[in-house]
Amino acid sequence: MQTDPRNDEGTSVRTARPPMQTGADATAGDQRQQLPAILTPRARRILLALLVSDRTREEIDRAAGASNGPDEVLRIRQRFGLAIPCTRKGSKDRDGQKVEIGVYRLTEEDRTKARRVLGSSAIQGVQ
Repeated sequence: MQTDPRNDEGTSVRTARPPMQTGADATAGDQRQQLPAILTPRARRILLALLVSDRTREEIDRAAGASNGPDEVLRIRQRFGLAIPCTRKGSKDRDGQKVEIGVYRLTEEDRTKARRVLGSSAIQGVQ
């Protein structure tokens, strides 16, 4: 709490904070500070997997070797200026309930950028 100097009584006034934004809320077009363009082992594995085919969130987790795939995708978007859209697809969970799962894909522009980021020797044989 801060005391408002314009208030003669000296009562405290709360300052408004912007709402917190999670990785799931963020988009590639955000005006936030861009992360350094460092290709981590997780990012490398995710990009290689996406160059082969579209991947579900769970497949991204497995490719990354961690359970925070969406956060890793967000970092890749921010570091390398990729879109990596995520669409929803109907599916069923293990109980047979209808659910929507996230599927990540690379756009054609993303594919070009991903190949450049990875370097040609790392992606031989990947279409």
